Amino acid sequence: MKPKTLIQTMGGVAKAENLFTLETHIMPNTFVLENEEPYPGYHGKNLPSGTKPISVFLMTKKKHSTEKILRLNQKIKKYFKHPFDAVPGDICLNNDIIPCIRIRDLDNYDLVGDLQKCFFSEGIQFLKKKTIRAEGVITLKKVFNIEVLENDILKDLDDDSTFYFEVSKQLSYPEFVAVIKNLRNNIAAEKTNFDAAIAAIYTKDILDVIRIYAKDASPDYLNELRNFVEIEIKKLD
Repeated sequence: MKPKTLIQTMGGVAKAENLFTLETHIMPNTFVLENEEPYPGYHGKNLPSGTKPISVFLMTKKKHSTEKILRLNQKIKKYFKHPFDAVPGDICLNNDIIPCIRIRDLDNYDLVGDLQKCFFSEGIQFLKKKTIRAEGVITLKKVFNIEVLENDILKDLDDDSTFYFEVSKQLSYPEFVAVIKNLRNNIAAEKTNFDAAIAAIYTKDILDVIRIYAKDASPDYLNELRNFVEIEIKKLD
């Protein structure tokens, strides 16, 4: 059996999501957002649901480096006795770019404010509360923990329904949106049940990839999506 190729590295991911202000379970008069749907392009039975927050975004007064937030992530985990994961990012709302800390893996909403207080005690200052419900483009820095499958498809080892494939050029976000829209319009309807995001994975060379969220996606299916994407990319030249 061929040995598995595993990669753990940093990178970035960007996608549009519908966001709204979290009104409760937060520090008073602070700006915290939550996403309405974690994977808006996918409709299936295995979506995260229930009383746990999926992703919350602590909106900060200033942008902090990836290293600083990851170090605070490690430090706070030593005394905050509940699972969580924190990564830095930005959210573009109505043409304003606002820095944030994305929080995932909390067991319940009551922990959001408690975790906020930990970051506040470590010197992170939060924006004052704003009430919004709007689409925002979220850009995050994160650690990729991936396995290389056949046809150079990449599988996210932290989520069985998340995959990546490399594309031939770096796409701007508007180009990415256009490519995915045309992809959905030109493949069979039964193959359109996926959510997509644009990402970059930092290896020796930067890999420009598209992230696909779809249950039980086979390498053949993902390779078919990649081939369609490449056809659309060539139309951009």
